Amino acid sequence: MTLDASREASATSDRAAGVCIALALLARPELGAAGLAAVVLQARGAPRRFVTLAAWPLAAAAAGYAAVSWGVPAATLVSSGWLAFLHPPPAFAHVYRVYAGLDQPGLRLAELALAAIVLLGVGALLAVAAKAAGRTRMGAGTVAAVVALALAILAFLSLRPPEGLASALALWPPLVRVVPPVVLGLALARALRVLARQPAGSLAQLPDGLLLLSALFGLRLLLAASYAGPYNAYFLPLPALVACVALLRFADRAAESLGPALARLTAVALCVFLLFRLAALTDFYRRTTWGEVTTPAGTVLLPEPIASTTSLALADLAGRLHPGGMLVGFPEGGFFNYVLGQRTPMREEQFFPDRLDAEAERQVARRMEERPPDAVLLLNVHAVGEGARAFGKDYLTQLAAAVERRFRLAAAYGPGAAPGAAIGDPQFFIEIRVPRGEGPR
Repeated sequence: MTLDASREASATSDRAAGVCIALALLARPELGAAGLAAVVLQARGAPRRFVTLAAWPLAAAAAGYAAVSWGVPAATLVSSGWLAFLHPPPAFAHVYRVYAGLDQPGLRLAELALAAIVLLGVGALLAVAAKAAGRTRMGAGTVAAVVALALAILAFLSLRPPEGLASALALWPPLVRVVPPVVLGLALARALRVLARQPAGSLAQLPDGLLLLSALFGLRLLLAASYAGPYNAYFLPLPALVACVALLRFADRAAESLGPALARLTAVALCVFLLFRLAALTDFYRRTTWGEVTTPAGTVLLPEPIASTTSLALADLAGRLHPGGMLVGFPEGGFFNYVLGQRTPMREEQFFPDRLDAEAERQVARRMEERPPDAVLLLNVHAVGEGARAFGKDYLTQLAAAVERRFRLAAAYGPGAAPGAAIGDPQFFIEIRVPRGEGPR
């Protein structure tokens, strides 16, 4: 709806698109800006639509940000507020590099080359099979079945490799690694055509705005795309869809020289890859031991030992805290506030590297000492993605010192629970601390 290929849309459609853009801008300014650029690009032939698609969404977002930013110094908004994207803190930049694979570009480029080699081999197999289907008595359906069986066998060997091949096959990266560079190349090619005022070509059914947005998403995963992690779950589906459409279109064009069976064979190969990815994900999650955690808000499944540790901590807190009490968790504890119905004296829910500047950290530490909550949770959650590991040691040391001064250890759960346990240790644990001077339960 927001990326109409014909550049023409009804007023209702444009209004709905404007609402989506405004909400995106309010949720994540940089992603909202990307969507705004995409719809404006698509509607460039109809400037009157810019009011609905761009002007009023920007005005609505500006009003929203002005309301929540009133009285807050600009330096604070840039350092730890919604303007952080203008000058990302080192921890944020590290996360972006890791998820884009730019922290180890040499290794990621080698993995990309390996994935490309495999896909070129599969492409050669499909080309030979398409030629064979046109020159033998075997029908296209029979050839497609043989190709599907061959690819399924290779996929099964990759999923369940023999002992002698396990170490070698473990080195091969996910084939989806090629998707972001391919989509980026398609977007650059389209941009050159637009600048030269040439027709869109064989991929005309893909709108300009859609290609732009998929390329921007692909940049976030440029050398490290795979279906694992929150960034991939959010940013990868659209580039993957665009890449599949482009591949099928390419197969249609190549069928003129390689044989009409090529399009069917390409679709078969994509289906096998999709089924393999589903099987790999299922296998990955089934290898993990999961446990049920019963909470006042419902039951959730968590991996062990996090599940059993969380259950013990919840049972302890349920008897320790009164309804509507105050609870804070470091580096993050919003789950416990939600399921137990406990309030938090903090505006923040997560306390990871660079979420707070020095002044904001001092204010939070002062608040903890002047108005202590009923309990403080310390959860052994690492911040490896941000380039740091231990809360109170690698980051937010002032805040951790305030917690140590004002709160004593009341209980600890989990395989990592031990005297002197610190966030960053290998084993998971949850510590419950209460204000010093408070009597036993």
